[in-house]
Amino acid sequence: MKTPIGLDKDSQEIRLIDDVESGLKCNCVCPECGAPLLAKKGPIKADHFSHYKATEQQACRETAVHLMAKYVLLNASTILFPTTHYSSKTIYSRLQEPFSSAREFLAESLKVWDTQEEVNLPAHRIKPDIICTTAIEGLELQVAIEVAVTHEVDDEKAQKIAAAGLASFEIGLANLTTKSQLTFDDIEKALGEKDRLSWINESEPFRQHLHYICHSNAAEARDRRNQEIDKWMDCIRNYFKVVKTLSLPTYTLPAVVTSLDKDLAGNYIKPKFPPTPELPTTLQLWDITGPVKAQLEAKCTVSTHQFRLFIAIQLPTANTFSSDKSHLRLDISELPAPQELERQLKWGKSKVMDEHISTVRYIKQQALKAANNKIKQDLQHRIEWFNDILDGTKQPEFHNIDRIQQDYNQALIELTHKGIPAKQWTKNYKDGWIFGCPNEYWQILLIRTICLVNNDGVNTKYYADRLKKHHGVDAIEPIRTLTFRKSIMHKVGFDPDLVPSTYKILWDFFLHLEGLNVLKKSGRGQFRKLIPFGHSYQQL
Repeated sequence: MKTPIGLDKDSQEIRLIDDVESGLKCNCVCPECGAPLLAKKGPIKADHFSHYKATEQQACRETAVHLMAKYVLLNASTILFPTTHYSSKTIYSRLQEPFSSAREFLAESLKVWDTQEEVNLPAHRIKPDIICTTAIEGLELQVAIEVAVTHEVDDEKAQKIAAAGLASFEIGLANLTTKSQLTFDDIEKALGEKDRLSWINESEPFRQHLHYICHSNAAEARDRRNQEIDKWMDCIRNYFKVVKTLSLPTYTLPAVVTSLDKDLAGNYIKPKFPPTPELPTTLQLWDITGPVKAQLEAKCTVSTHQFRLFIAIQLPTANTFSSDKSHLRLDISELPAPQELERQLKWGKSKVMDEHISTVRYIKQQALKAANNKIKQDLQHRIEWFNDILDGTKQPEFHNIDRIQQDYNQALIELTHKGIPAKQWTKNYKDGWIFGCPNEYWQILLIRTICLVNNDGVNTKYYADRLKKHHGVDAIEPIRTLTFRKSIMHKVGFDPDLVPSTYKILWDFFLHLEGLNVLKKSGRGQFRKLIPFGHSYQQL
């Protein structure tokens, strides 16, 4: 490596290439290995030292970089320090708005003086490469600088520096040893590169000072805000001294009180509730103070009763207010004019209303529980009834059998007279009883209805409705109720698919008639008639 620095052979002092004669007359040796140096000066290449009849080692290059860096630092009037960041703790305004300050320090070079090298500190058994004095944000202090070429400062030395109370940083120059020629310009440039600089120790006075600056900035901003709040509060107090009353907002009941619950069957439950308490609309106000932790204290009178009512001020950036006491809320983005304050108030908490809401919620819960229990009990009863019918313990109750039987007899006579062999087309269904009559009855009535309707389309819904409307044939209890409550049957441990369906039986019967060439499937859920119907049937 070609360097501009050597060591005087006799005095062992640093010599620069510009200060010595050419050749061996420079009387210089390598600061590391002690080999003679040759001073090369000429008009073409930059002046430099090189080893004479000796091979330069890695250690020679490292020592040269180290000495050059110390030389530049010793003679510098300004030095670039590592950047550091500090922030204050969060402090709060009277309205609980957070204030903090964060800053980057030492972005630019600082003036230095009293710069010394290799100062021995025997009490702490360390000898920093450089010690200088500087002023950081008005704080004068000594700073130790370590030039790292071969090795970075290890933990043991770093602890000794910290114990000495020295602010100290390190400059990493290891990569400069690979250069074929090194100049002082190269060194100065490297010393001005921030990514080479890192703090070893930020001394306690150093830290305290920068923390104090950040805290002072935050406190200054907080105090300015408090002054604005105080002026606003003076206006509020003067305004209410004149009006002497405080208008209260309407209390908005939550949905849990105003809405109605539905039971398992989908019916609204309407229990009887106690009357809603009436809150006062206006209070006599004889003083208002604060704010303390974002609360105003209104000293009020109702009749002869004196009490304090707190007003919690909630700003978007402030801490969320929470209290178990009755209070009003003022949710704002900026401080309102005194005459606007009342219009923006709302209830934050009212113990009286909270007790009412709690009572209403309890009544609703109990009413819903009772209604659902009643539905479950009824459902359980009907399931047991249904099972008793299946195992023969009970017989189905055909309440409309007289009307159905009369219509059946008339229908059978009519069909027989017109040559329709309807009785031959009937089918026995195990669950056919759910229509409230024997299988033959509802099937004969259904066949006659198919013949009467002057439309060749057949589907289950239409003909189920016709049977119900014209003959009273419909699902009987307990099937009727169980059908409507299939969605909740699992809540009592019963499979809803076990309940027979009138629609499914009708659909199966239509398929049966298709097999007898009475009907023919014509589409999704539809059949077409293959027997006389409508006017053709009437003319038979």
